[in-house]
Order: sequence, then structure tokens, then C-alpha cells
Amino acid sequence: MRYVHVHWRLYGEHRPADMFYEIDDDEVENRKVERYICGKMDIAGPDIETGEKWISGDYFPALEQINKDTQFEAKEISEAEFNEVWDLAILNLRRSGSV
Repeated sequence: MRYVHVHWRLYGEHRPADMFYEIDDDEVENRKVERYICGKMDIAGPDIETGEKWISGDYFPALEQINKDTQFEAKEISEAEFNEVWDLAILNLRRSGSV
């Protein structure tokens, strides 16, 4: 597994500011978190989908390819960093009654 954080510079009310991905060894999304500027978070994984999020099943692009588009800034993060965001998203969704 590898873990990626993508910041979307053109975020807005209906666009996440930050996206966090867990990518499997086949380079496909396994879990993801999308965080909006208002603090709202949506997640998708093998057994959960909130909001309009789902696992795409598509090949995840290389960081260099993502970063070619100036509206995005992508970087690798640690498993611990991803899990911290994932756990926070689960906690927030439980508090709001979404899961």
C-alpha cells in the first residue's frame, strides 16, 4: 500500500479541498477521504461509502501526472497520516449520524 494526499487549489462548496488515498499494490484506490473547507468529510472504502463517494476501480495516476495540472498538489504521506485522517472522518461521520 501507499498513501497520497492531494490538495485541490480550486476547492469550493461542492469540491473538496483535500483528498487522501490509500492505494493498493495494483495502483487502485482502496480507501479515500475527501475533506471540504467547511470541515465536512466523506469517505469510501470496501465496506463504506458516504456522500457521493465511491471507490473508482480505476488505475491511480502517478504523482507527477497529477502535479502537471497546476490546480492540484499531490504528495505521498505515511500510513499513520492517512489513518489519522480516516479515523477523524469516521468520528465526524458518527457524530453527524451519517454512519
